[in-house]
Amino acid sequence: MKRRPYYLMPGVIACLVMTLALVVQAQTYDLTVTDDGQKVSLKADNASSYAIIQDLAKRLDIETRLAPDADHPVTLDLKNVSPAEAVRKLSDSFGMTYRLDPETNEIRIVSIYTGSAGNRSAKELTTRELVESIQKKVSKITRYKSNMTMSMSMLGQNIKMDGVVMVKDPQHARMEFNMPGGLGKQVTIVDGDTTYSFSSLMPMVQKIDTKRLRETLGPELGAQMGSGGGNSFRLDDPFSGYDLDAVDFTGTKDADGRSHHVFSMGLPDGFEAMSEINPMMGAIQGGEVWFDTETGIPVRNTMLDASGKPVMDIRMTNTNTNPTDEDFEGVSFAPPADANIIDMTDNIIQMMKTMNQ
Repeated sequence: MKRRPYYLMPGVIACLVMTLALVVQAQTYDLTVTDDGQKVSLKADNASSYAIIQDLAKRLDIETRLAPDADHPVTLDLKNVSPAEAVRKLSDSFGMTYRLDPETNEIRIVSIYTGSAGNRSAKELTTRELVESIQKKVSKITRYKSNMTMSMSMLGQNIKMDGVVMVKDPQHARMEFNMPGGLGKQVTIVDGDTTYSFSSLMPMVQKIDTKRLRETLGPELGAQMGSGGGNSFRLDDPFSGYDLDAVDFTGTKDADGRSHHVFSMGLPDGFEAMSEINPMMGAIQGGEVWFDTETGIPVRNTMLDASGKPVMDIRMTNTNTNPTDEDFEGVSFAPPADANIIDMTDNIIQMMKTMNQ
C-alpha cells in the first residue's frame, strides 16, 4: 500500500509560524529583576512590549489587565530602574495602581492595565492617592530648619552653593546661601507679606510686597514673582501650585541610606512668566521631586530641560521638623537696620503688565 505524503494544513502552518515568531521575538529581550523586586534591568531589541510586561508581572506577582492591541515593538536599554519606571518606558498606554505598606512605607505595583483601571482593591492607590498620603504626612509641619545645596548650569558654567533655610512659622522664614567665589551670602527673608533679598557684602536691600503682587497680578503669578512669601518654604503642602493632573509617580529610589518616592512634576503656576525674565528658567520644562518615604518631606527637587538634562538641583539634608524657640535664637527675620531698602514692587508690576500687552 502506497503511503500518502505527510502534509500540514495551511491553518496549522500558520499557527506554527506564529508560534515560532513569538519564540524568536521573546528571545529579543533580556529581563532581570533583583531579589527584592525593587530594581529592573532590561535590554530589548524590537521586542514585544506586551510580552515583556507579562514577564515582568509574573516575576513580581503583579495582576495585569492588558488589551492585546496595546502591544508594540520596543528597543530599550534600562539598568537598575524601578519597576514603575520600566513600565512607563515600555509604553505610555500602560497604567498602574499601587499599594503602600503602612509599616515599611514601600510602594509596590499591584496591577498594570490598559484603558480604565476598572475595579480596584481598597488598598490599591493611584498617583493622586499617593500624593494625598504624602500631604497627610507633612500637613502639620509648620516650622523646620534644614541644610540645603543648590547646583545649577548657567551660561556654560556649573555652579554649586550651600546654605540653610529656617522657617519659624508660615509668616517668618530666612534662607541663606554662600555664594561661590567669595561673594558673601545671598539672603532672602520673609516677614509676613514682605520679602527682602540682599547680599551680605552690599548695603542695598530689595523689598517686595507680595500681598500687592497677588492682588494686582493674581495669586498664582503674584506668588511666583514675589517668591510666594512664606508659601515658598512650606513643607505642609509640597504640591501647592502644581497641576496634580501633571504629577506622576515614577518609582522608589534609595539615596543616603534612605528610601524615597519619586514624582515627575510639571511646571508650577506662573512659572512661564518667570521664564520670560530669566533665560535659565525658560530652559526648564519640568522636573522630579523626591520625598522621604517615612516622613513625606521633600528632600530633592531636580529641574530638567526638554532633553531631560538637569538645569537646577536643590537638596535638603539634616531637616529638623520640630525645632524649639531656642533653635531660632539670634535668627533675624528683618533686614539689617542700616540697610538702604529699595521697594521693587511697582517695578515688577509694571514689567509684568508691559509683557502681557
